[in-house]
Amino acid sequence: MASTTTPSRPEFQITTFPPLPNHPHRYTLIFLHGRKDTVPNFLSSLSAWESSSVPRKTIRTALPSAKLIFPQAPSRCSAGIPDKLNQWFDLYTPLDFSLKEELHLPGLQESVSFLLKLIYREAKPLAGEGGDIAGGYKRILLAGISMGGAVSLHTLFHLPHPIGGFLGFCCRLPFQTTAGHSLGAIRQVLWREGVEGGFTRPELTQAGFRTGNGEDNKVLKHTPILLEHCADDPLVKIESGRQMRDTLKSFGAERVEWKEYATGGHWFKAGEGMDDLLDFLGRVGFAEDGNGDADIDML
Repeated sequence: MASTTTPSRPEFQITTFPPLPNHPHRYTLIFLHGRKDTVPNFLSSLSAWESSSVPRKTIRTALPSAKLIFPQAPSRCSAGIPDKLNQWFDLYTPLDFSLKEELHLPGLQESVSFLLKLIYREAKPLAGEGGDIAGGYKRILLAGISMGGAVSLHTLFHLPHPIGGFLGFCCRLPFQTTAGHSLGAIRQVLWREGVEGGFTRPELTQAGFRTGNGEDNKVLKHTPILLEHCADDPLVKIESGRQMRDTLKSFGAERVEWKEYATGGHWFKAGEGMDDLLDFLGRVGFAEDGNGDADIDML
């Protein structure tokens, strides 16, 4: 199955895979890779992440009617090292994410703005001609690993409607320490005046995206959330994942599922992690039967 790579903005590219043959387009999965990664490398790893109980069951074959979208993080200058890196936003050092956290803001704003518009663009056709756009959002799955999960989570805070599901793997919540006391405060972080980014663009507010410091938690309350994290993660410590989980619940998220594994490092949990993902997808209405060999073309 062929994929297409097209520029979405000068800084962003997206790689897209259509649904598997003989399957209509019913859903869209948008999946963000981690820091310093590329889409081709991420796809290679993702295609090898299989269920331990169902032979050849991967995220591709689990969602045969899904359009799969993999955005590429742009190459950005990094404050901590002299080189450019593929990253959704800058950070000073991965040894302590809280140091100079304000460096996150320009890239985080730009990446969230890009994702908000991408999700809106995908939701419109899924709603059907003349259909309620909220129905289209319910057919969107948003996922991210590591820094990609952090960006996806901040995107979730600003969506106008609940989505079909959120999937976060070994990720954390930026600005949790300084603004995690309320949903309004964490939203307000990305609307700070004088910070270069996409959040002043009028098309965002015209399309109904969350602005300012509103406490409306409808999206979090009604979006199913799966969080997977390995206890031996050396980069995003398990304590950060647990804090993120608890913060989401304090914001009003009622459908948070937390899966913690003893080993696996800073990555997907082999076997068991896919089993838990498949179970989650089935319970939130995304279960399908697909060809177990079709995922070999997702490379």
